[in-house]
Amino acid sequence: MNSVESKLTEVIEDIESFGNKFVFLIKAATAEEPLSERAKIGLIEFSSESIKALSSIENKLKRYRAGTPS
Repeated sequence: MNSVESKLTEVIEDIESFGNKFVFLIKAATAEEPLSERAKIGLIEFSSESIKALSSIENKLKRYRAGTPS
């Protein structure tokens, strides 16, 4: 596997992982039972981390599209 294929595989794995987190966030945010204060804080922190992960994925895809994956 060459460097470009390796980087593309990494982005695909990042997207799959983000998808799992996103589904969890949707389920947690729409749960029938109200979240405890601690769970709300955890949800906010997890959401923030997920947004950073999405930004990282977007940057990797932009570099790949530009032909300079790193």
